[in-house]
Amino acid sequence: MYIKSTNLQNKDLSLTVYTNTALVNETREILKPKPDSNPYVTIEYLDISKFLNETSVIVLGVDDFAMIFNYICCNAKDSNTISCSNCESLIPNSILIKGTDKKLDNIKLSYLTDNIRWSSSYVIILQEETLEIHCWFNLVNKSGIDYNNTTLKVIAGDVNLAYKNLYLINTPIQSTTLESTIVDSGIIDYYIYTIPGKYSFLNNTIKRIKNFFRGGIKYTKLYDFGYDSINANIVIKFQNTTENNLGIPLPSGSINSYTKYGENLEFVGGSSIKGIAKDREVSFVMGKAFDVTSQRNLINFQKYKDYMFKQVLYIITNTKDEEIPIKICEPIFAPWEIDYSTDKYDIDANGNPCFNITVGPNSKKDILFNYKYDVKST
Repeated sequence: MYIKSTNLQNKDLSLTVYTNTALVNETREILKPKPDSNPYVTIEYLDISKFLNETSVIVLGVDDFAMIFNYICCNAKDSNTISCSNCESLIPNSILIKGTDKKLDNIKLSYLTDNIRWSSSYVIILQEETLEIHCWFNLVNKSGIDYNNTTLKVIAGDVNLAYKNLYLINTPIQSTTLESTIVDSGIIDYYIYTIPGKYSFLNNTIKRIKNFFRGGIKYTKLYDFGYDSINANIVIKFQNTTENNLGIPLPSGSINSYTKYGENLEFVGGSSIKGIAKDREVSFVMGKAFDVTSQRNLINFQKYKDYMFKQVLYIITNTKDEEIPIKICEPIFAPWEIDYSTDKYDIDANGNPCFNITVGPNSKKDILFNYKYDVKST
């Protein structure tokens, strides 16, 4: 018995999208022809991803004992069923599923596919003391087929893949924009977001779906010179807590920051974050400040048998009309000891001294300190 199955017989379709692959779960109704004398049933399963992983296919609802994958030739100018000797590459076209059960009513197919992925992106609008954050899911479909009336889930977390699909091509992308309310939960060692409703996820499109919006988030700004930089990085920090109107897992993604200027928004910098759990601090660099600078002067330097001695003067200049917090670190990277300093210091993760101070509006601040460090360790 031969049965042809297309996506017109779909009863249920769902996509679980990862950052590097996607899982397709598809249930179809079986439209059976008149019975014949053949003891076996052969289902030709069409409308599959052109980038599916053949070794990941799972069939439920039929006692399958063999699968045959049919391919079509793919050339730069056209895609035709032509002699394989003239093919530049092959792409999957259908699966022949062979079994013995002639009484089946439904068939469920699950498989992994390349060229469907998701990423997260953020738009942050900075106000004087608070910010608002808009988070989006960006889902890309370049799998070669449409997924109509499908449910969507996205998984936060990096999964290992047991294969590498060889049938990759470049295609143009169009975009659409939608909004929804996201339901999130944990699944084993990953985080899953279930997007309510049904969607048409067309080939060669990006679908943007609103994850969440939060406002009234208190933040701080730090001017961080790092190790002896002339211009300071502008660092935005805020707490990912319920007390700060947030307190939800933040997936990795890009950030575009804006500020209000009159009636319009002005772009003030781009950045990115790695996945941040709730109750953690969020920190990202927005750009470099042109009106906050530092100058490092080596006042004294002496070389002894077992150690080096240095006297260093940092001159921090703030031409803003406001007091600002700054951070600057001295790169030593060896056992050291400070015997004099005009200001208090902390020790960073690399074991180097860092000064966290405030500089008044339109003023300069001097940081003078002496230290010696081990010669043998350098």
